[in-house]
Amino acid sequence: MCVTDIPSWPFLLLLMVAIFPVASLPAGTSWVDVSGGFGHVLLGIAQVNLKLKFTLQDQQHVLDQAKQFLKKEYLQGVENNNPHLVPLDFLKESPVKGQDIYYMRFIIHDWPDDIALVILKNVAKAMKSSSRLLIHDFCLTIPSDNSSSSNVNAHAHDAPPPLLPNYGAGGARPFLMDVNIMIAANSKERSAEDVADLADRAGLEFVRFWDCVETGITIEYICVYYDKLSWVNESGYHKS
Repeated sequence: MCVTDIPSWPFLLLLMVAIFPVASLPAGTSWVDVSGGFGHVLLGIAQVNLKLKFTLQDQQHVLDQAKQFLKKEYLQGVENNNPHLVPLDFLKESPVKGQDIYYMRFIIHDWPDDIALVILKNVAKAMKSSSRLLIHDFCLTIPSDNSSSSNVNAHAHDAPPPLLPNYGAGGARPFLMDVNIMIAANSKERSAEDVADLADRAGLEFVRFWDCVETGITIEYICVYYDKLSWVNESGYHKS
């Protein structure tokens, strides 16, 4: 199915599925929407690739409403228990363990670093070695050529001359959101380096950007097990 055949989709989702290879993911790939609300984004992804195994996680009262939404909009999936609805408090527990893709959309930017780190560590604990964490968020970019010196920023797509590398006024939305999120949630939009540092402290390793243009950047991570973190790896061996 071509994403342009679904005109009712939000622009954000159209770009996300057009840029990230959702349609080519193998059948049976497990996709967890962490704190995914009513499942509206998950529903759109399902319309691109019906062969994925979906899990929607959020607080129980949200999932109660999600059931009604999905029965109306995606009855076929509800009848097949796909998505599987699982309650989650991401400040206290991990998502469903051992899934292929964990997706978090506009979540981390709502929280200051200390709490965001708790959330990311909880997700990392659930991941297997082949899992991917996709953080779909706004990302502040540096308006100078100095950004090329960063290993993380090197994966971003700079604007062609004579535009500023971060597109100048054309890339203003993340900076406006930075002010909004500071006022509304005492948090911030983060630079590429900020996100990479936060993820590193959570035991995650940066893989690449999926640049969704005006709608933010999806940042891909894998989980790594550090000796400094007291976790149990896939073989059950305890690292202290």
